Amino acid sequence: MAADLTKYPLEAHILFVVYDPDAAIVDRAKLKRDFEDRGRCTVRILP
Repeated sequence: MAADLTKYPLEAHILFVVYDPDAAIVDRAKLKRDFEDRGRCTVRILP
């Protein structure tokens, strides 16, 4: 995801949809916050 943020212009807003059926992401809120705080993307994590 981090690499994808550099591929698009600064005015682009990116939607990341993460499929995590096995709940491998331990702290979903932190993952979302770490990316969304940059202000260029929205992260949605699906179970």
